[in-house]
Amino acid sequence: MKTENDKIEETLERENLKIPNLQTRISAYIIDDALLSLIVFATVYGDIAALKVENGILDGKALMGIILTLVPLSIVLVFIYHWLFITLYGSTLGKMLCKIRVVDTTMLDNPSYKQAAIRSFVRLISAMLYYLPFIAIFADPFRRGFHDKLAKTIALSLD
Repeated sequence: MKTENDKIEETLERENLKIPNLQTRISAYIIDDALLSLIVFATVYGDIAALKVENGILDGKALMGIILTLVPLSIVLVFIYHWLFITLYGSTLGKMLCKIRVVDTTMLDNPSYKQAAIRSFVRLISAMLYYLPFIAIFADPFRRGFHDKLAKTIALSLD
């Protein structure tokens, strides 16, 4: 009986598909994170610029208000960004620039809304856990993290 890994390997060989190297995946991740960080920063820049410093002391209550806005905003933005881009295009902007596409392991097509939501949610939780779950990428022969395994997706190189 064939395992899931056997089926994936057979499909990759039959379709002549390649897995992106770690450097390329990390580059895509950095591009996406930088883009999302800029968007989040731009939304709170006015509030940060308006912070008052009196006698060398920053207004702690105002800063805490910004942080309490920033955290949920970041979480929602990251989830929606990954969910929509993976569903609609099979790639985020970082993955597009690095020529990576995420596909469903059975149909080799863009993941469904549900698969992309699972992938985005688990990826977000992995990031909140100090990126430790991403270590699974090093142990998997197809460089899939928990987010890909649970969503039944795989990242492919378009080169």
